[in-house]
Amino acid sequence: MSEAVHGTALGCALAADQPLRGVLLVGPSGAGKSALAAGLIAHCPFQRTGLIADDIVNIDERGWAHAPAGAEGVLLHLAGMGIAE
Repeated sequence: MSEAVHGTALGCALAADQPLRGVLLVGPSGAGKSALAAGLIAHCPFQRTGLIADDIVNIDERGWAHAPAGAEGVLLHLAGMGIAE
């Protein structure tokens, strides 16, 4: 069983050789969640930060974030710009 959340989930690198940390960005539509995620991915000094899900994030019973079925991939919806890979 999972709960759907409106937001953007990332695996963020805080060090070159440590496990990624989960980050869930939440807020109203148009708040800049996807743009912030794109910035975090682009500017990660370790080039290891990655997108888990954008717009709808499923949170499972263990607290792990997943993309909804059929939406797996590396797509971000950037307001005013469309879909980015």
